[in-house]
Amino acid sequence: MNKFLRLTIALFMLLTVFSCGKDEQDDDSLLILGTWAGVKIDYYENNKFTRLNDNLARVKFTFNSDGTLSITSIDIENENNAGKYTVKDKTLTMSEGDDLAGALVFKILKLTSTELVFAEEYTEDGILYREEWHLKR
Repeated sequence: MNKFLRLTIALFMLLTVFSCGKDEQDDDSLLILGTWAGVKIDYYENNKFTRLNDNLARVKFTFNSDGTLSITSIDIENENNAGKYTVKDKTLTMSEGDDLAGALVFKILKLTSTELVFAEEYTEDGILYREEWHLKR
């Protein structure tokens, strides 16, 4: 009986170790990979919706596994901007060029296989502004 109990405990420990999933950050890092089409940007002032900009539909974001980012706009003669990005703790950081210094920092509000929503918040003259960027596959 003692041998059976030890074997059961050992199997339970092995199953526990191998069944532990990836942490949320790893899932977000993988889920964001690929090309996303812009849908809209919602603007808020002091948490009150103020306006909608649906011109984002003409912009595509491509997140590559090597941490590089490409943003293409078909409005400006197929303008293509390259940069870097990171995803960690529900935070998306994007920058132009190779340096993340001076990068824009966004909070990831929603990330699924088909929908990405991230937001930037800032205060100016005592007013809290929030821009919510909506993208889809």
